[in-house]
Amino acid sequence: MKSIKLKNINNFLYLSRNYNIIGLKILKSLISIKKKPSYLILPKIEKDRKVKYNKKIFNSEKEPLEKFARSENLKIIRVNSFNSKIILRLIKKLNIRFIFIGGGWPEIIKNKILKLPKIIIINTHPSLLPNYRGADVHRWQILNNEKIFGITFHFVDKFIDSGRIIFKRKIFASINNPIKLTMKLSKIASNSIKTLFNKNLAITNYNQKSIKIIYKRWNWFDKKFFFIKKKDYESIENFVNASFNLPNNFNGPFIKIKDKKIIIRSAKIVGKTINFGKDNVKLFKNFFALKLKLKNKMCKVKSIQLFEDKSWNKNENKSKLINKNFENFFN
Repeated sequence: MKSIKLKNINNFLYLSRNYNIIGLKILKSLISIKKKPSYLILPKIEKDRKVKYNKKIFNSEKEPLEKFARSENLKIIRVNSFNSKIILRLIKKLNIRFIFIGGGWPEIIKNKILKLPKIIIINTHPSLLPNYRGADVHRWQILNNEKIFGITFHFVDKFIDSGRIIFKRKIFASINNPIKLTMKLSKIASNSIKTLFNKNLAITNYNQKSIKIIYKRWNWFDKKFFFIKKKDYESIENFVNASFNLPNNFNGPFIKIKDKKIIIRSAKIVGKTINFGKDNVKLFKNFFALKLKLKNKMCKVKSIQLFEDKSWNKNENKSKLINKNFENFFN
């Protein structure tokens, strides 16, 4: 089998993460072009999962992919691992020839599935590969102040996002919010599904040039990663934007002021209007300013969270933002 069009494949599995915007948009696009997956595969959900994010983004407490799938009478399987015997049996029973990952998957697919005969596995990745492999790519792109974003469809191999690229879709945009960027790219991805399914795909030895890639994880509990030194204050605005979450109750970039550790929740680089003298920080009633190396620029901070407030550590919506009387707080 040298080449094939996906639209000619009837039995396929669709994989996605839970609460995934891109995964949901692609699933809806598949239904719109009448390519109904044999099964939707989702990871199992912890019983105590909070739904604040889900309600804000999807206006529902129910997991959105499962909710939509049930409305379309799609079969659903939740698994602890895609590399399980359950999945292997399902692939063989249904004679599955195509596995499509639409919104990421929380593990590497192993060779026992990759090397099954006549199996095509394709992933949708929310960056322009080979740049920004791995997870949390939107956060890394915003942190690095990127203005060019995109979606890549590629074959899956034994490493992370290193399989042969099928095609890409590129956009130019000024977006500094990871959720808004995800929403933007979800439209690009879903609008590209018809193109993907009409392509002639050469699949012989499609993973022969795979390479192992080391990438840095966005570790919410890594204090060294989130601590910003005085010499790096110029990065605070991008770092705060990249760390945005709903609800905003996770760790984030923090600094030290008068021996107090504070997580910065809003920051904006503006024109310099304050004489800092020898100081790096100026405190006022309802904000404080950070001195920058940038000429005629300063960083204005309006809301913070105490580093000692561990509510974000429990993933609960109890963040206590301080937005007034900064000067009194630090005295």
